Amino acid sequence: MHLRAPLLRLTIFLGVIVVICAAVLYVTLAQRVTDIQRVEVSDGKALVELDGQRLQLVALLRSLPEFSEKLIDRSALEQHLAGAPADGVFVDSSDLVEEPDMLPSYTALNAFFDRQSVINGLLEADEIALAVRDSDSAENQALRVETLPVMPSRPIGSLPSAFWIQFGAGFLTLTIAAFFMALKPSHSPVVAFAMAGVGVAGAAFSAGIYSTRHMALDPALFVPLSAINQFFTFTFGVATIYLFAIYPVVVMRGKWLWPVSVLSLVFLLLYRVQLAPHDVVSTQNVIMLMLVAIVALVIAQYRATRQDPASRAVLLWLGLSVIMGAGAFVIFVAVPVVLGFDVLVTQSVAIPLAGIYVGTALAIARFRLFDLGRWAYRILLYAATIGLLFAIDASMIMLLRISPTTSLAIAVALAGIAYLPLRDFFFDRIFRSGMPDLAELYRRTVSVALQPNAVARDAAWIAALDTTFSPMHIERTGGSAENVSPIILDEGEKMLVPSIGGLPTLTLSYAAQGRRLFNNQDAALAGELSALIVTTIADRTSYERGVEEERHRIARDLHDEVGSTLLSGLHATEEARRQECIVDALSDIRQIASGLSGRDVTLASLVAQMRHESRTRAELQGFTLDWPLNETDEGALTLPYRLHRNFHAIHREALSNALNHGVRGVIRVRSSLREQVLSHEIVNTCSTDEPTGSDSRSDAQFRRMGSRNMQARAEQLGGALQTWQSGGQHGVRLEFAVAEPAQ
Repeated sequence: MHLRAPLLRLTIFLGVIVVICAAVLYVTLAQRVTDIQRVEVSDGKALVELDGQRLQLVALLRSLPEFSEKLIDRSALEQHLAGAPADGVFVDSSDLVEEPDMLPSYTALNAFFDRQSVINGLLEADEIALAVRDSDSAENQALRVETLPVMPSRPIGSLPSAFWIQFGAGFLTLTIAAFFMALKPSHSPVVAFAMAGVGVAGAAFSAGIYSTRHMALDPALFVPLSAINQFFTFTFGVATIYLFAIYPVVVMRGKWLWPVSVLSLVFLLLYRVQLAPHDVVSTQNVIMLMLVAIVALVIAQYRATRQDPASRAVLLWLGLSVIMGAGAFVIFVAVPVVLGFDVLVTQSVAIPLAGIYVGTALAIARFRLFDLGRWAYRILLYAATIGLLFAIDASMIMLLRISPTTSLAIAVALAGIAYLPLRDFFFDRIFRSGMPDLAELYRRTVSVALQPNAVARDAAWIAALDTTFSPMHIERTGGSAENVSPIILDEGEKMLVPSIGGLPTLTLSYAAQGRRLFNNQDAALAGELSALIVTTIADRTSYERGVEEERHRIARDLHDEVGSTLLSGLHATEEARRQECIVDALSDIRQIASGLSGRDVTLASLVAQMRHESRTRAELQGFTLDWPLNETDEGALTLPYRLHRNFHAIHREALSNALNHGVRGVIRVRSSLREQVLSHEIVNTCSTDEPTGSDSRSDAQFRRMGSRNMQARAEQLGGALQTWQSGGQHGVRLEFAVAEPAQ
């Protein structure tokens, strides 16, 4: 029952709006028109577009035989009109003004309506004559007369865009005003705001009729429409002043503002009966005074809401909408008229007062203006669907000439299709506008997972839930069952967040500091936070495990390789062997230190180091190293510790075999990089004579051990190692995939 009453009121209001819109269209289409495509003013001249040609319109005449298809001069035309003024009228640029209230004096206003009466009388005939000349011709050039038929009504397709802009503004503001009044008809701010909407609609509808007239309008209709436009413009101003006096906080009681209404009505009457100076009671002057009062009240509201952030947010949104909407009209239309200049934009474009209501509709979604409640969006959706249905139906009847039955069926189908995206917009976008920022949520959950110990993680998790939901109480609850979704308890008064990742089970009570209940959306959000924390903790554990494994591997390299190399050097009997062991140990230490410090090792730097080390070792033992520069010396590839450590060790082992067991001569080393695969080859000359005795057995055993070590390291690289001996040459070839280039 609570929902039906607003819907009933809204249905009645929408029915009235439909009747008003139909009446406006009827009056507009009932005007008599000619084939003139366009009428405008440029450089003080009245210009018309006829059959695609731009002409200067000098006079409108009754269609008479003596003027048909003849060239005449202005003096002859003046003499004719002086003798029979009802037969025509010279067209002045002021005859085409959109808003007669913009004329500078009562005299100009009266002359305007007199000429409108004559032009309208000429349009009552079946034909009308136009005295025209080329738009760029001199003033003394002869005139020619064009005769045009007069049509009894105006085709809807000929209505200019300016009419539809004002018509749409009126329909929009009336619909939004009806929406507010249907919801809270007894709420004073709602009434004031709705009356402001009625004012905008009345001004837009009346101006839309006469500002887009073909050439003239019967003063019997024009004068009342102008008065209606002025009355509703003042209504908007008075209602907006009342609104900002009492909303969002009361800065001035409404009963103290009755002089505003009285003075506005007095100014309207004095202007219409022309009893007060024109410059004092003109519409533009009164509008400017109202805007000053509105701005003053907005400032007063801003000061009054300095301790109330919510009310100030409402004020800033609503105040900015009103001031920008009304201010645009004043700056671009009213001020130039008061100062005696041409308006900067046409009145139809300067109807941004309707933008106030669009801004307010957005403010309702963001700040819940007037406390309308969440269910109000359902009514707004129903109203939009009904409005869409009417618009489609009317458009097809008038534009496509489709029968009412067929157009209604098509309109229902199209409105139904549009209903789903409208519903998605309102319920998926607006209702979820209060969701926390995702980046902030991610920061909070990651902070929980990265705390150094369990106590700190518990405290960070409680703080994250408190910041996200602002509950009045957070209590630890017994039990530690994991992998259970958050649960709403006590019809929304509480929410249970189960234990996850070793964190405690918590019960949150009264969301938003008791201003609302928990809902399923809150439970889903808490579940997402919990899942993110579990994932982050797992990622951190995996990272720490990888770091620990890397440390163990480096420690093992220090113990097994550096230690054994130093021991070999310590027990070596030859000085050359001792120096070689020391060089190998230092090289190993540099590589391991790079891994510990996390410094990047590029392929180019590693190859350069290996080439220098290999040449030094080869020359000490009387060998020559042949290792030319190639593409590996220019590569920007970054090698992780696992790759560069094992690659270097395999190369050193292969080089040691060549130095210890090969024939003195050239050791050839070749490296190539193709499609992220590194190929490395070491070839040396070997003796064809087989060694004998105990030396042959120890040498073979040593080489087999070295080969096994290289094979093991090649497997750690994920590569392949090949060795061969043929034709007095011994070779080792290694291939493995390297890392991607550093970004």
